[in-house]
Amino acid sequence: MKDVKNDILAHVQACLCAPFAVFPAVFSYYYVSSVLVFQNAHQIDSVGWLVALFGYLIGLIITIAYGLPVVLILIKKKKLSLTNVLLFSLIPPSLYGLVFYSTYQMLFVFIPCSLSVACAYFFLYRLSANGIQQGV
Repeated sequence: MKDVKNDILAHVQACLCAPFAVFPAVFSYYYVSSVLVFQNAHQIDSVGWLVALFGYLIGLIITIAYGLPVVLILIKKKKLSLTNVLLFSLIPPSLYGLVFYSTYQMLFVFIPCSLSVACAYFFLYRLSANGIQQGV
């Protein structure tokens, strides 16, 4: 019973913390785009914060509604690996692009955000689950 509680706690921690990986992905995109168009990076800072905060909220919803069930299915099938998690994380931005006829610029934002959140979830879950089980 203790392992089940530890596993649930590890998933909750990963679900709440992994979407914070959106912040570096969004800021690196805005920084590169500001350098390419020769704009002042300080003008984009406030927009970047707003987009990153909105991205965190969207990432949190998608992580709970889509990512958590996918990870639980992969654990049940004993196929949990970083490769599988990253491949499954490409489905939401791809569906968004198909449904809303998104431009490639939007996909350049959504795909790195999705990959960074998936990678963060995977490593946070592994670290939390192993740390909790080992008593660290």
